[in-house]
Amino acid sequence: MVRDGAEVHAVESTIRPDRFDGRSLAVFRASYPRGRNVVVSPGVAEPYDTRAGSLVVRVMDCRHLAAELSATDALAHVQTTSARRERGKSS
Repeated sequence: MVRDGAEVHAVESTIRPDRFDGRSLAVFRASYPRGRNVVVSPGVAEPYDTRAGSLVVRVMDCRHLAAELSATDALAHVQTTSARRERGKSS
């Protein structure tokens, strides 16, 4: 179950990231517009961003996946905590 406005990360795997077809990702993002788009593929030396239609997709090897998503979740937590503090100050 996903809370309204919550981020939902989409992770897909493929052997050939240059052949990634983002149509299914676009359908998913129509229902869940917020979150990271990640393609995991072996042999990607360094993570990089690319486009699949109008979506930005981060391409990476498995060894980068946990660190990449953990960093994103930590940033989201800091932003949420800061927003809560700001709302508390204005009340």
